[in-house]
Amino acid sequence: MARLATLLRDDATLRISDSGDGIAVIFQHGLGGGEAQVAQAFASGPGLRRITLECRGHGASG
Repeated sequence: MARLATLLRDDATLRISDSGDGIAVIFQHGLGGGEAQVAQAFASGPGLRRITLECRGHGASG
């Protein structure tokens, strides 16, 4: 199950998704995408911790 957090920076609320355990890899989605795009392309597996930051105006970010 993914752990969710929000970051407030320069009047923007950014959503961060953190799932899995192991080596942390930070992902950034493509244009018009969000966390779901990253999750579909890079599934969490054993030994991998996937951290995804959604850009302003994408996914659950404001």
